[in-house]
Amino acid sequence: MQPRRDAAISTAPVCITLLGGADVRGPDGGPVTLSTRALALVALLVARDGMPQHRSQVAGLLWPDSTEAQARTNLRREVHLLRLVLSDACGLVADGPLLAWAATDRCRIDVATLRRARDDALAGVARGDPRLVADAGRAAHGAYQGPFLPTVHEEWAGQERERLHRDCVDLYARIARFWRDAGDPERGLPYARRRVRLAPLEEPGYVDLMALQRGTGDRAGAVTTYHQAASVLEQELGVAPGPELQRALDAALAEISSGSGPWPESESAAGAGSGVG
Repeated sequence: MQPRRDAAISTAPVCITLLGGADVRGPDGGPVTLSTRALALVALLVARDGMPQHRSQVAGLLWPDSTEAQARTNLRREVHLLRLVLSDACGLVADGPLLAWAATDRCRIDVATLRRARDDALAGVARGDPRLVADAGRAAHGAYQGPFLPTVHEEWAGQERERLHRDCVDLYARIARFWRDAGDPERGLPYARRRVRLAPLEEPGYVDLMALQRGTGDRAGAVTTYHQAASVLEQELGVAPGPELQRALDAALAEISSGSGPWPESESAAGAGSGVG
């Protein structure tokens, strides 16, 4: 049995985590040591969607306080160490003055997984494909474990951090609305809740969450969500809930009073016309 276990380990990928922290794991699941700059090099190239980047530009972004000559020397060192440590799992591609990162079966990177899952989920939403939305949405939900390289403070990292954050907020909103419009609000709830956690100051997220809660019959939960939103808005922005949030509360309270169904015809029609593709 031992040879089979070794074979399984040898074919497992190196896993690089860039979201919610920075971590590298070898095929056996053990930690792999990469320098902070080598990991940042991988992150930078992956963030640029695999498009070739000029060495001088990469060096300047990773070592903004160094001279150009020193930055280029630092880059050569990190490229060498990266290849040495990752060996055949390394997707680094060097073509003269250009560097890029190519996806390989031997290296799995959470940012690339998130990007593929997001593209697939949006395609599923556009085509009205519940299976694709469910599978890709689950993959995206699992891949995004937090901000991109949270301990790296260079401008390029901050820009990518914000872009990925906004992409995920938008994706979760679209998936939540997809399941709402499909009449399956239960499946939309995890995405609506995640969206609210990622963007707690955006009222539309609470409105969507309340609609899904009402759709599952949890009208009391919708009222609780309203009060949570009101508290956050008051504490962080010093403002009261806007008219959409107030209407969502009124609808929930009216349903509690009358015992009516969760999907008033006018709201369902409005949701279907809002578009999620």
